[in-house]
Amino acid sequence: MSTNPSDTAGPDRSPLDIAERAFQMLACAPSRLAVDGREVGYGLPRRPMSLIELRDVLIHPSRANRAGAASGR
Repeated sequence: MSTNPSDTAGPDRSPLDIAERAFQMLACAPSRLAVDGREVGYGLPRRPMSLIELRDVLIHPSRANRAGAASGR
């Protein structure tokens, strides 16, 4: 996976494509950023989670109602 910023931009790529590419670069090795669900709470698994897993858990339809409650909406 290239980390050259010029590889992520282009006339055929939307801003969301570019954001997804940047997210993938943060979430893959060697950096492989993670979040500890024990510290975050809000029903997340009580273990370290990769950013990819965290994203998948947060966007799952079963969490839709809980997300608004957690943010105070």
